[in-house]
Amino acid sequence: MFGELFFWQSKEVEMKNRARRLSSGHNKKISIGKSMLTYKSFKGNRRRPWSIFQYIDQLKLSPELGDMVGFKLMYNQLLPRPEILLKLALDEYKVIHLVRQNYLDILISKASMNQNSVVHAKAEVAQKPVILDVSSLVKDLSIREAATRAVRSTLRALPNPVLEISYEKLQSSKNDLLSSVIEFLGLQSLDVEFESDLRKISKGLYREKIANYDQVCCVLEGTRFQALLKDF
Repeated sequence: MFGELFFWQSKEVEMKNRARRLSSGHNKKISIGKSMLTYKSFKGNRRRPWSIFQYIDQLKLSPELGDMVGFKLMYNQLLPRPEILLKLALDEYKVIHLVRQNYLDILISKASMNQNSVVHAKAEVAQKPVILDVSSLVKDLSIREAATRAVRSTLRALPNPVLEISYEKLQSSKNDLLSSVIEFLGLQSLDVEFESDLRKISKGLYREKIANYDQVCCVLEGTRFQALLKDF
């Protein structure tokens, strides 16, 4: 749950790939439920990687296919299924890499989700300050930092076009950033209005969001993560 990847493919590219599959005899229509992407559902992994490839192909068979079709993938979903990267490269997907520049916010969001059982909200939600585990705080931040670096390196090795965007930039310059996403996908954004009915859950100063703020400050003091506590 460290970060998110969004994969998009144009209708033109999909039609080309579908013709390729037809000519090779690999376009059988199948019915695969979401459970197919559950790691435990593969008995000895004998059905991989073909079941993964078929599942991704099935996502694009909807008659309502628009100019672009895509899906979201979390870091922890990619790790046990690396063959997804091969499929994405073969099918010429465009990749949008959504990251958090402040890894501390990831820990706060995770702690808030566990404490308040709220992931997304369409209305303002009162949030209690969270307690962060200071005994493993530096290690947890390092893990998230390393995960982001690893995914960046992996994406650089792929032939796919990649656009990296950040949550922080979405907050400060949403329209400009989303316009660049539309341009990256090769679509027109002149008449597009970017709206969302979701509300930001974690708000306020870090001192207000973290119940053991002073302890966190002491642990991060002198480390490369100290600057993450700055409020902007």
